[in-house]
Amino acid sequence: DPPESVREIVEKELGSPVEEVFAEFSEDAIASASIGQVHPAKLQDGTRVVVKVQHTGIQDTVNEDLEVMAGLAMLASHIPELEVWKPTVLVEQLSRSLRRELDFNRELNNLQLFRRLFEHVPGLIVPEPYPEHSSSRVLTMERIDGVSVRSLAEDEVETDSSEESRQQLAKLAAEVYVEMIFMQGVYHADPHPGNVLVVGGDQL
Repeated sequence: DPPESVREIVEKELGSPVEEVFAEFSEDAIASASIGQVHPAKLQDGTRVVVKVQHTGIQDTVNEDLEVMAGLAMLASHIPELEVWKPTVLVEQLSRSLRRELDFNRELNNLQLFRRLFEHVPGLIVPEPYPEHSSSRVLTMERIDGVSVRSLAEDEVETDSSEESRQQLAKLAAEVYVEMIFMQGVYHADPHPGNVLVVGGDQL
């Protein structure tokens, strides 16, 4: 999104000019996905953060797409070969999931929950969210710099990590997921390499 659109959303959502909320705010996004894009920034006390801002008009786009999908699902439900897959139910489930993703307050709450549930796990870092700098369309969280697990696995970057430390990282990830699913009942459902970083060679 263009800088003026990003600024407009941030100021509208947080209720103050960008310069009053952040000591620094880069208008250049460092990452972008389907729902939002991420900007590096600093809080007034100098804390380094990233600010996830929803794309302009994404809610209308999602709603329109879901309406089209609901219509197609209705038609598909009359075709015997497709009806067995319950297309209308699938679209309803997808709709609920996507609409939840459009509310960044849920993501903020999940960050807080995960920090509390896994604070006892050495080697695991969950970014700290900043509720006072967040809203349903803007999410501010601690900036954590690291190396993508994909880059590490494919030796795309030079690191001091040994084979033993990589095995320890893999063991840590497996143990955390076992605890998430079988003990806590909540889990990170999108563990692609962009969401999992290796920090300092021995932390996830």
